[in-house]
Amino acid sequence: MVHPSWHDYPSLLEDLDTSKNRNLTFRGKPVKATDLAVGTNKKLDWRCSACEHQWSATGNDRVAGKGCPACANRVVHSDGRNSMANTHPELAKEYQGDATTVIAGTTKSLPWRCSACEHQWSATGNNRVAGKGCPACANQAVHSDGRNSMANTHPELAKEYQGTPPRSSQGPTRGSHGGAQPASTSGRQQGAIEWRVKAAQPARTRQSTPTAGTRWPTRTRGWPRSTRGTPPRSSQGQTRVSHGGAQPASTSGRQQGAVEWMVKAAQRARIE
Repeated sequence: MVHPSWHDYPSLLEDLDTSKNRNLTFRGKPVKATDLAVGTNKKLDWRCSACEHQWSATGNDRVAGKGCPACANRVVHSDGRNSMANTHPELAKEYQGDATTVIAGTTKSLPWRCSACEHQWSATGNNRVAGKGCPACANQAVHSDGRNSMANTHPELAKEYQGTPPRSSQGPTRGSHGGAQPASTSGRQQGAIEWRVKAAQPARTRQSTPTAGTRWPTRTRGWPRSTRGTPPRSSQGQTRVSHGGAQPASTSGRQQGAVEWMVKAAQRARIE
């Protein structure tokens, strides 16, 4: 198998920093960088022919198409020309680190301190470059010293606020009055908070079985008299009521009570 030659990659040969690749060895013997295969797995020193950035990379990565990381704005140039300190000095004032070692548009989360209100928070560099400023100044977050918290701005509401509801993966739950109660306060649900109500509302209950004194409309006409005795079963597990009385067919619990009441109601209607 014939390995590709350096002459097949003139751009890599141009970027190869021969002055820094003097102490290379191969199988214990000193060699030149050009004596190695162009796709070697050894790390070599490079100097970009376009921007003169200096970095290290394997010959295999360069053959695969990976070029200068400073030209791609993935790393700080070796002379610092694309650092936050040079490109975005206003952000560098709020960055809580060395602004000469980081790119302003990085996707990493960085620590910040607002130059106006001294709020401290974390945000990615690309969000700051896009124009997202201090969340406390925009009243979108509680200041790190709590100056805009409910306890300070609205103490009368703070007395009724019941803190943060417990987090849950089940989503919103149903309350005792039929209303929804927050089960998680993350994301958009953060605005749903729990309060202590001074005057509790009476619970709404639904009557499932009739009680004494309750009269439901009863149909007596048109029912066949041949249904005396044990009535046929219905698909709802409930019996049909006839003039001669009926007994429940395979009913249980609240349904059985409802059926018995309907039988008695039919008998009263017949007497009347």
